[in-house]
Amino acid sequence: MGSKLKTLTAEQRRQAQQVTLGSPRMRYSILPRLLFMTMDLVYGRKKTFSKFKVLELIARVPYQSWENVAYIAITHMYADREFARRVFDRVKEAREAQDNEMWHLLILEELT
Repeated sequence: MGSKLKTLTAEQRRQAQQVTLGSPRMRYSILPRLLFMTMDLVYGRKKTFSKFKVLELIARVPYQSWENVAYIAITHMYADREFARRVFDRVKEAREAQDNEMWHLLILEELT
């Protein structure tokens, strides 16, 4: 089953933000740390809109890759309708995530 994005009220967004801010910092694995180190080398350690725009572009890649692989899987396994439906539902979720990253990019573009 595909997920449905729900709209939160301003108060619900504030509460969710407080939960996030109150959570312990995440310990990143080697690949994200390598990405952040490379970004710092190329764009500097300072947090800039240009740097965030690049991160938003990079953030879309896994979802796009998953969508590509999923369509190949559906093509090869279309006779198994249950499997094909489950994969297609995941594709819809991946598209929603891609759209979310695109919105971030558009917002950053407007801010710059």
